[in-house]
Amino acid sequence: MAKTGEQMIGAVSDVAAGTPGTIVLGPDDVPAMMELAELTKPGPSSARTYELGTFLGIRVGNQLAAMAGERMKLDGYSEITAVWTHPSNRGRGYAQALLSAVSRMIAARGETPFLHVFSTTRRPSRCTIGWVCASAAVCM
Repeated sequence: MAKTGEQMIGAVSDVAAGTPGTIVLGPDDVPAMMELAELTKPGPSSARTYELGTFLGIRVGNQLAAMAGERMKLDGYSEITAVWTHPSNRGRGYAQALLSAVSRMIAARGETPFLHVFSTTRRPSRCTIGWVCASAAVCM
């Protein structure tokens, strides 16, 4: 059965810049990124997803605790994707901080950030406060 979702358009968040431990992810981080994808079951992802744009992460010790990055780019818009948090690190504000950081990168280029959220996903609602639906669909 296909999942349904909403497309949301965002504004740059007021979350403070420079979350401690925020790093740019790259080829050496792929095993940790794929482990995080397997734990969170977000939908389609591959070992080369990070090549589509800049991906940021937060490490706690040697563990990738959370990540977010860019994927699809349209004229004047850039999609935020892979906003994933390790189950043992949820509730610490990491996803919101990364969503904010990636939004700021996109806005600095003069683009508008957007993202897709599965209708069945309730956890991201705290992170997407201030974001609006891009269609008539009812968002969280």
